[in-house]
Amino acid sequence: MTVFNLLLLGERGVGKTTFINSLINYFRYDNIDTAVMSTAIVAAPISFSIINANNKDVSLSLNANIDGIYNVKTNTRTKEYLVPINGHQLRLIDTPGFDMSKHEQNQFKNIFQQLGDLQELHAVCFFLRSSDLQLVSVGNLIRQTMANLDVAAVKNFIFIFTEGRKVTFYPTVAKSDLRKIVHTIKSTSPQINIPLHNDNMYCVDNEAFVHLVAYKCGTSLSPKDTCYTEYSWKSSLKECKRLLDYVSKLKPFQLPVDGAVEAIQTLLKENSPRLLDIIESNSQNLEKCEKLVEDSKAVCQLVEAMKRSIEQHEGQSRQANDYRKQNEDNRVTYANIDFSKNAAPLTEHHVDSDIKTNLKKTAIILKKHKEFITDAHKVVDAQQEEIRKTLENFATIATFLEKCRLYDNLGEEIASALSSTRKNEIDRVIKMLKALQLG
Repeated sequence: MTVFNLLLLGERGVGKTTFINSLINYFRYDNIDTAVMSTAIVAAPISFSIINANNKDVSLSLNANIDGIYNVKTNTRTKEYLVPINGHQLRLIDTPGFDMSKHEQNQFKNIFQQLGDLQELHAVCFFLRSSDLQLVSVGNLIRQTMANLDVAAVKNFIFIFTEGRKVTFYPTVAKSDLRKIVHTIKSTSPQINIPLHNDNMYCVDNEAFVHLVAYKCGTSLSPKDTCYTEYSWKSSLKECKRLLDYVSKLKPFQLPVDGAVEAIQTLLKENSPRLLDIIESNSQNLEKCEKLVEDSKAVCQLVEAMKRSIEQHEGQSRQANDYRKQNEDNRVTYANIDFSKNAAPLTEHHVDSDIKTNLKKTAIILKKHKEFITDAHKVVDAQQEEIRKTLENFATIATFLEKCRLYDNLGEEIASALSSTRKNEIDRVIKMLKALQLG
């Protein structure tokens, strides 16, 4: 049986805990009528106030009454509910409600430290109000979450809008506000690119479950509330089924090892001076390498020209050898000629002398060309080796920063710049590192 781990985050009073109770009952009973005739399952104790049919405020509460098929694990800051649904198990990790107007970084840190035993999450579920989205608070909630997670986790973010009945399950304004928040986060932290689409946004309503509890406690509701309860139940069940289908297709992401985030951030800051020196040095080497690449191309072209010249001289050498052979053949003829009858006799000395001179010159030229080619190859090899070492340096830095980039905005910026190896990008990184040192 596959277990899907879902972390539930949200401000105080947004309805995370009630959602857990609601979801269990939505999947257990197809409609409110069946639920009323059966036992209302309460995984987490619930207490609330409701307006009854006589328009009076009534306080209701129910203790947990879960049976043996549900497991609950309580930690200092979190409570886990293992819920069997449709052949799977949902591990719903409930967290305390946050007051994002206060400084609660340590609370976030403690929560994520307690998730270490899980090693991975399938989704982080942010609970938001459908009709009252506080832009600053929700933005802070997402940022504090990202401070404890790998940036790749954004692919597994899910946004659940509660109080869906108030907006007839179409939280248009809240979705628009959420897009503004995501855009603002991306503008300040480009590496945090949170996707928003129909598959990771859901609208539910816990009121149907609350009304179920009211029925079980003997509290009568107004006809209007009773009518809305059936609509709310069906709509919320539909959204929960869609949520489960989406979660089952998500690839889980790894949770950071305890202390790894702080260690890497500290490492990056402590090593920023050394990184700055290396990057500046390699930036200069990059310019040299670019010139060397161009020079090596020119040398290669020259070498090719030399090869053609050698082939030409070798052809001349073969032609000279042909002349020598022809002269050897002519010696027999010369031996039978009476040179005394010629005023200016042609001797074999004249022919051999010209051939030997030509061959000697050709040998000298060939030797010089071969020596030059050997030296040229050495130069090219040296240049290629320097290029290789420089690129290895960049690869080493990029590998280190690749590990850091998921936990520190600066690391992401540097890794991106180095991977492009563009001079203007590297210059920008140098300025960033200098600013870090000054900070």
